[in-house]
Order: sequence, then C-alpha cells, then structure tokens
Amino acid sequence: MRIIIVTGLSGAGRSAALRCFEDMDFFCVDNLPPKLIPSFTELCVKEHSDIDDVALVVDSRVGDMFHDIYKAIGWLKSEGHETDLLYLDAERKALVGRFDLTRRSHPLHHEGMTLEEAIDQEIEMLEPLHNMADRVIDTTNLSVRQLRSAIAKIYQGKRKITAPFVTIITFGFKYGIPLDVDIVHDMRFLPNPYYIPSMRHHTGEDEDVASYVMQNPDAQRYLDLTVQQIQHALPLFAREGKTDITIGIGCTGGMHRSVAFANALYAKLDADGQPTEIVHRDIMCDRAREEAEKKNQR
Repeated sequence: MRIIIVTGLSGAGRSAALRCFEDMDFFCVDNLPPKLIPSFTELCVKEHSDIDDVALVVDSRVGDMFHDIYKAIGWLKSEGHETDLLYLDAERKALVGRFDLTRRSHPLHHEGMTLEEAIDQEIEMLEPLHNMADRVIDTTNLSVRQLRSAIAKIYQGKRKITAPFVTIITFGFKYGIPLDVDIVHDMRFLPNPYYIPSMRHHTGEDEDVASYVMQNPDAQRYLDLTVQQIQHALPLFAREGKTDITIGIGCTGGMHRSVAFANALYAKLDADGQPTEIVHRDIMCDRAREEAEKKNQR
C-alpha cells in the first residue's frame, strides 16, 4: 500500500493538502495518532483490499503522542509499504499572518506564551521530521490553488487526478448571472423563439424550440467550438487541482435558447464520457409568471 504522511507546521496548509489528496482518490485521515498507524494499515490491508493509496495527516495536535511518528514510519517501511513523508513549511511571518487572519489558536499555544513562541516551539519539535522528509514544500508565497497544483504535480504521476466534474447551468441574464460559474456563454446572438407565438410558452426542452435553435448553423458551429474549448480546458483545470467546473449558458430569460443549447452541449459531453450534470435555473420563470397572469385575468 502507498502511504503519504502529511506533516509540517500548523498554518502551512495541511488541510488544503489533504483535500488535494482526496481529489486524487486517496483514502484520507486527518489527525491520526501515530501509534494507531500500524493497526490502521493492517485493517486497510485485511478488510479493505481496494484501498491502495492513503494520505495521513499527523501533526502536533496529538500532543505527546506525536513522538510515536518515528516508530510508525519505521514500521511502515519494514512492512514493505511505499511510504512518503511530505512536510509543509512556511516562514514564521507568514504563519503569524495566517493565524491572525483565521483567528484560530495555535495547537501549542497556552496562557503566558505568545503566538511567535508557540510557532518557534513547533519548529523545534518538528525539525527532525523536516530533515528526514522525502518532500518539503514551502508554502510561504503559495496560494491554496498553487499548493494544490504543486502536490498534484508531485503525486499525480502514480495516481492521476480525476477529471473535473462539469455542471452546466442555464439562466436568464435579466435574472442575474449565477455567482459560482467558471465559464459563461451568451446565447443572445441566436434568433429568439420567444417572438414566435407558437413557441413563446414552450421551452428549450420542447422539440419545436430545440430544433429551431439548434438547426441554426451558427448554433451548431458555436456548439462545436464550445466542446473543443471544454475539452482543452478540463485537463488544465485538473492540473491546477480544480475538481468541479460550472459552465453558465445564458439567454434573455433562461427559457428557450440557453436551455436548447445546454441540452445539446450536455449530450455531446455525456457521449464523450465526461461526468456532467445539467441544471435549468430559470426555465419556468417566464412561463410561471404568464400562467399566473392568465389566472388573475380570469
């Protein structure tokens, strides 16, 4: 079994690192007492033979039990497990700033001690691990995204990051662009079925509207280009550690053109095996309002 032990200074990014390993399909455990590592490993081998890669965060939060880490590492290697010690480091000034920002307490901090003194004590405590680490990443000047990217580049050679999951969300510009979209495509360049009386109360999920929108040569060409863009971008997003991509497809009301185009895009991606879901946010907004108005008029 392959076991990555993630350790290092508090505030240096251990939580972000563990999330990156989770995205690479590692079995992850946070704050495991080192003395339990042999029992945990044997349990995985005997009871869960499908677990091949494990990432364990072990740090000063376990107090005096932390010193068992050296025996645990020795045991793992003696048992033939591929063991890698990843140490996350950072300059004291950066750590102080991060604790001030998050307002969390340092695990070694106690009454009568300054934050700087707690950090210095942890640096001294972890120095032997720093010296024996297989990998050291200094996160002083790294954003969370850059840290995730660095970890992915080191470890994805043996465990490839899962392709990002794509969510397609349709919307009406008059109701606002969704806040969480990564890429936005505007369908308002296409002829609007709303102005055709027989289609006004239909949506892009109805055959007449879908055909009207997607039989347009401009729509087909734009669809091909959009698929190419997504296929090109997804590996780049994955390389940077991003696991979920949201693509917004908008038109005026989010009922006709965006829905028809998004459904066609979903069909293309799904046929290529790309994990994708689709959400029509505003598809019923206009229809519901108009039906309500008709009832009021009666």
